Amino acid sequence: NGVVGNGYAPPVHPVQLSAFYMDQTEVTKAKWDQVAAWGLANGYSIGNAAGKAATHPAQSMMWYSAVKWCNARSQMEGLTPAYYMDAGMTAVYKIGPNDAPYVNWSANGYRLPTEAEWEYAARGGVTGHLFPWGTDTIDNTRANYYSDATYAFFDIGPDRGYNRTYSQDGVPPYTSPVGSFAPNGYRLYDMAGNVFEWCWDWYCGLYPTTPSLNPHGVSSGSARVVRGGCWGGNPYYVGAGGGPYFCFVDYRMNSAPDGPADIMGFRTVRSGPVTTYTLTINATNGTVASNPTGPTYNDGTSVTLTATPNAGYSFSSWTGDLTGSTNPATITMNANKTVTA
Repeated sequence: NGVVGNGYAPPVHPVQLSAFYMDQTEVTKAKWDQVAAWGLANGYSIGNAAGKAATHPAQSMMWYSAVKWCNARSQMEGLTPAYYMDAGMTAVYKIGPNDAPYVNWSANGYRLPTEAEWEYAARGGVTGHLFPWGTDTIDNTRANYYSDATYAFFDIGPDRGYNRTYSQDGVPPYTSPVGSFAPNGYRLYDMAGNVFEWCWDWYCGLYPTTPSLNPHGVSSGSARVVRGGCWGGNPYYVGAGGGPYFCFVDYRMNSAPDGPADIMGFRTVRSGPVTTYTLTINATNGTVASNPTGPTYNDGTSVTLTATPNAGYSFSSWTGDLTGSTNPATITMNANKTVTA
């Protein structure tokens, strides 16, 4: 947004994601306590989290704690954990801080969403709008956030400051029970406001544009991405304003992984089933090499095809689901395809 918002949200770029499941709500304090208790009895040292009530979001946990909690929830439910201490994926991450756990992205257990997964989910199937409900205005009936008249051209209140319903007791944090507001188009609640949500990615300033398929962020950093806005205003000076634009679906915030705050919680995702497609290659008077080799590929895989003609012949063109005379050429697998050289 050229007037307000986060200058690190650009550049706009396409991203393709594999299927995933996401919690409808932020993790509640009751759910946190259930999993944390199971973890304590099964070799985990997860760490602490707070919560105003059982149905309110758990908050004030470190990023490390959220990651270990995901693993504990996975094992408690008989699923394969996502996070490990070793490249061989044999030592489940259970104890201590770990800035870069190894991730089994194909595991069926719980994990934090990538930043791209989070934003895709937050948009709820709508593009070109500032907020998850598909409009460019926000008000007290849509989300639990700090309303600021400075931004009245999109923050239409009408109440200003903390949400009146959830700040009556005068005791922060002024979180609300999860699911208190209408969901977005994907039936996900509180994708704007209530608490910021931890994501997997390291924060690195301008939004990375590569890779375009299932991006996981840069490989290192000093802070992790948090998304979604919160019940307060500026996250460093709660109540000082800025609350409405933190709720933009593209607003990017960050926090040190050991920096818990009562404006920060999380929700989990699970990798969905992987769709595969078959590439059929025909060669007339020659051969075609594919990289990576097939013939079966996961959805979204880019395959480089190199045609080598037999002696006495030359390459002229591709036909079928790949056209043109470029050699080598690249084809993206998003359906069963046939190519002839």
